[in-house]
Amino acid sequence: MLREWTIYCGSVNEIVEECIDINLHWVGMQRNLPILSNIALDYIWLPISSCSVERSFSMYNNLLNSDRQNLSCESLKQLSMLYFNGEVKF
Repeated sequence: MLREWTIYCGSVNEIVEECIDINLHWVGMQRNLPILSNIALDYIWLPISSCSVERSFSMYNNLLNSDRQNLSCESLKQLSMLYFNGEVKF
């Protein structure tokens, strides 16, 4: 990993381009930097805002409202699975 990081840091000055497809860049780097490219390909597609997290909490708030405060953990898991897979809508 440290070797790959050193190679990457040495090549960063060569990469400066206006329009670069970051996904294609890291796919191309897999041969020379397999560990670093796998990490990059995992992280470049993570959401950069908290909207999806807030949306999830909002959905759980719909699931676990005041009428459902006594659900067991297993029942809540099953209800969540049905809700997030489109079988149940509230």
